[in-house]
Amino acid sequence: MKVEKEYKIEFAGLPLGNNNIQFHVSDDFFASHDYGEVKKGNVLIDILLIKDETILVLEFELSGQIELICDRCAHPMKYELKGLNQLIVKFSDNESSNTEEVVLLKRDLGVLHLAHNIHEFIHLLIPPKRLHKYGGCDQAVMHKLKRLKDEKKFINGDPRWEGLKNLNINN
Repeated sequence: MKVEKEYKIEFAGLPLGNNNIQFHVSDDFFASHDYGEVKKGNVLIDILLIKDETILVLEFELSGQIELICDRCAHPMKYELKGLNQLIVKFSDNESSNTEEVVLLKRDLGVLHLAHNIHEFIHLLIPPKRLHKYGGCDQAVMHKLKRLKDEKKFINGDPRWEGLKNLNINN
């Protein structure tokens, strides 16, 4: 996968201590993933990599803009993304399973692929409710929604149906 090759850190040659690394993701990055809600975006990732003899700590700072679908009008909207995440990498001589907080990596690899982590971190910053700012929704859709809401009020408040509420349907 081309994306995997672009978003990697060859930490074997880095000095101990703090190291700054920067990545930029764009539409090609999101298109290369078959899953996820984001298909377009422009995000800058600043990484502070703290290297020690037995551990790597990566502090991610993400900022940029992604395109989401509005939950109200179902039209594309721009969303300003900003957030922090952390990844801890421990070196191990044997194969063990990773956890959500810690990645175990064999000592002799020397390369850390981050495309999957970056993709996950971006998706973790998406709000549960995605709405345009006030007045930003498609007006034709909003008009239709208002009309449907008014029709529903009429049906629920129609006095001709009141008599049916008293029927006993359990017999």
